[in-house]
Amino acid sequence: MKGIRAYVFFVMVAAILAVGAAYGEQYPKFPIDYVTSRGDRLVNTGVTVEGIVSQSTVVEPKGMSNIRGEYVLTDDSGMIPVKSTTEPPANGKRLTVRGLVRRGDTGAFFLLQEASPPFWPYPGLYVVLGILVVLAVVLVVLLTKKPSPKRQLAAAHVGPVVQTEPGIVTEPPIRPVPPASGIRCPKCDARNAADARFCEQCRAPLQSAADRPRDTVAPRPSSLAQKRTASVKAVEDEQKRERTIAQLIAVEADGVKYGTEFNLSRERQKIGRSDDMDIQVQDETVSREHAAISFDDGSFVIRDLGSSAGTRVNGQKVESHILADNDEIQLGRTKLVFRTIGTRNGQA
Repeated sequence: MKGIRAYVFFVMVAAILAVGAAYGEQYPKFPIDYVTSRGDRLVNTGVTVEGIVSQSTVVEPKGMSNIRGEYVLTDDSGMIPVKSTTEPPANGKRLTVRGLVRRGDTGAFFLLQEASPPFWPYPGLYVVLGILVVLAVVLVVLLTKKPSPKRQLAAAHVGPVVQTEPGIVTEPPIRPVPPASGIRCPKCDARNAADARFCEQCRAPLQSAADRPRDTVAPRPSSLAQKRTASVKAVEDEQKRERTIAQLIAVEADGVKYGTEFNLSRERQKIGRSDDMDIQVQDETVSREHAAISFDDGSFVIRDLGSSAGTRVNGQKVESHILADNDEIQLGRTKLVFRTIGTRNGQA
């Protein structure tokens, strides 16, 4: 039964993780210019964009159309028209919109806003909440579980219960437990009293006091070194997060999860298929050491490291190239978008 309960528990956790991950991938977040420039590939695909509302207009429904509002959403990269089946938001409001990419009669792309947005806009929290619920249920079951009759009997009696006559239950005499610091028998390894001459288990003769080995207890290793290591690692992780000033976002990936973000700092970072790469890409068309990105004279520069498939930026094969915001980098069959994000204090 214990194995079945553990199996059911892990299946529930795996199902929650799968549902949360699948829901999160339905509406990946992109910059507006990425949606408008790649509209042919994103038509009828769910995306998420964020920007400032302008040109908000109420529309009277006509015929079979249920469009009730139109507005334009603008961010630092561009703008996109949005059509909604609800009342349009007020101008100047910052809004996160989830919807489907559609093509208009003129060939321009627009976003059809979802009429019923999800209750919680952060899919990852669905996963965390589901796991907490499962753990709470398991904890309640363990706390309210009654011990079995066998365990109750073992707790009440030191030795087994013996029935000598019908209706009469007696217990065998309790044998004294040898102390932990007693003598070990060289034949059966049982512990005996310090002054014992024969083993209580196998009746083998014990060694004399002069020849008896003394039991020693190894001292516990100090955890101070472990605490120092954990503290140093936490400081290094915080410093690395402070140094992050750009990212690579996987948009077409073979061996990397779609939408994966790789942080870039001013340090030189290598990209490739090898396990010791700073950014590992499990794509068979990517070389073990494919390219490197470094921060030189205030700009990020990508350099090819003699890869077999070559390195392309915006479709052009390069040996060395100064990266600009929204540049598309292709390594084999994997495509990454370069985005500058700045440090936490706002300095690039």
